[in-house]
Amino acid sequence: WKKLTRGKFNFLIIDDGSRPGLKAVDVIAGMEHELAGSKLDLEIYEIEDDLCWNIAGARNLAVYMAKTDYLYLGDADTIVEDDTAEYMLNIKYDDEVEFRSTEKRSLYYQFDRIRSDGVTRKPHPAVMVISKQTYWTSGGCDEDGFFTSGKFRQRAKWAGVKIGNVTDTMVKRGVSPLRELDFATPCPDSMANCIAMENFKKDNTLPRPEKPDQTIYWKMKLDGLKPWSNDYLRFTWKRAYPTSSN
Repeated sequence: WKKLTRGKFNFLIIDDGSRPGLKAVDVIAGMEHELAGSKLDLEIYEIEDDLCWNIAGARNLAVYMAKTDYLYLGDADTIVEDDTAEYMLNIKYDDEVEFRSTEKRSLYYQFDRIRSDGVTRKPHPAVMVISKQTYWTSGGCDEDGFFTSGKFRQRAKWAGVKIGNVTDTMVKRGVSPLRELDFATPCPDSMANCIAMENFKKDNTLPRPEKPDQTIYWKMKLDGLKPWSNDYLRFTWKRAYPTSSN
């Protein structure tokens, strides 16, 4: 991103149990030359408890620790171009965004993604622009289960929050779409942190426990037969970057 765009964002990374060499602090250390003089507003928190599939908890921690009223919640395989980042900064002021001018309920914004072969994919349920107020109005991510987004989208709908897909408006504005990093996508020269993702994709021996099938369990929650969890942040964490030495 351009320095001006980058300076308008506060960056927050939650590291949930990365192994040595792939930890967020290790990746940032490898980008020391690239980041020199950038005055990047970046914080990294590491979750200390080894909880299986704790992505919902990690997202709740990110929103809890965020310093801004609005957030972009991303995914490791999604690339955001400079002009898209600028658009996200002003999305709440765009009257043409779907639902924006007609709905008075809380809402959050999702985006289609473009693969390297040009195919458009529907929005990732965990990628969004949202206010902290709307996030918690939705109930946050349910930490009971093992789904990547803690069934956030379903929980938000259940709470009466409206979801707006802004892709059509972005096309009108000439804004770049989100790009999906896949096996065929080379890492841009300016994205040294992609290397960690490249290595992760190539290493199929990394231990990763299978998710248990919780289809019935989640259906009971969606049908109102089981309560949504309001028990958040069931783990300890620490700030790993910056430290007193950097």
